[in-house]
Amino acid sequence: MFEGDKVKLRGFEKEDVDVAHEAMNNPEMTQYLRMFRPFSKGEEEEWIEGTWERMQDGEAYCFAVVEKSSGDLVGSASLTDVDDVNRSAELGIWIKEEYWGKGYGTEAEKLLLKYGFEELNLHSIRGRAYESNKRSKRVMEKVGMKEVGKLRDGIYRHGEYHDIIYLDILKEEWEKMQEE
Repeated sequence: MFEGDKVKLRGFEKEDVDVAHEAMNNPEMTQYLRMFRPFSKGEEEEWIEGTWERMQDGEAYCFAVVEKSSGDLVGSASLTDVDDVNRSAELGIWIKEEYWGKGYGTEAEKLLLKYGFEELNLHSIRGRAYESNKRSKRVMEKVGMKEVGKLRDGIYRHGEYHDIIYLDILKEEWEKMQEE
C-alpha cells in the first residue's frame, strides 16, 4: 500500500466491484478511456480478479485509488504494458467524476510514478490523453511528464476522429524533481 496526503493505493478487492462497475458505466467518465463500452458486473468481477494475476505475472500493476479519510474507492491507477527489457510501462488512471478537480488524480499519479521508478526500477513511464481531455493532459504535466508526440486522428469516437497526445517521463527526470 502506498499513501499520500489524500489517497492511498491498494490492490483491488471483490468488494470494489459495485463502485468500479458504476464508474465504468458512466459515459461522462469513460468517454476518455480506451475501454468505452458498457461493462457487465460479471465482466467487472473478472477484471478485478485478474488484476492480482497480472500483477504476479509482472504484466500490469493495477491499484484501487482510495480516499484516505473515508476509505472510499475513488478510482484506479495502473502501470500496464510493462516491458522488462526496456524497463518501461504505460500509466493509466480513472477517477470517479465527483472527485474530479480535487487533486486525487494528481496524487495517485505521483504515487504510481514512485512505485514504477522505485519498486519496479523502470527507466521510463508514458501516458496518453485524447486531445479533448485537457484535464488528463494537465495532470500528467503536473507530475512532470512532457508531451513527446501526437497521433493524429488516432481514435474514432462519437462520430469523429480525435488526436491522441503522448507524454512521458524518464527516471532521471523524476529523481531530479524529488530533489527539488
